[in-house]
Amino acid sequence: MDKPEFSCALLSKLNLDDIEKVVKEAYHKEDGPGRPPRKPMGIFKALIVKRLQQIPSERENCAGECGKTMT
Repeated sequence: MDKPEFSCALLSKLNLDDIEKVVKEAYHKEDGPGRPPRKPMGIFKALIVKRLQQIPSERENCAGECGKTMT
């Protein structure tokens, strides 16, 4: 099983109901000022997948690329 399949299988088996309540508290209400918020659980799941697949952050990725081009 490759990393994307493993991540999807793992997320489908997790019960994230309690976490959803906590994650939603960090976002303003949909009727508040500004643009509508992104789905908090979508962002949370994306961060889990990013960690499981060991995808570097944009900052780390840029630092690595900048270091390669400067030498």
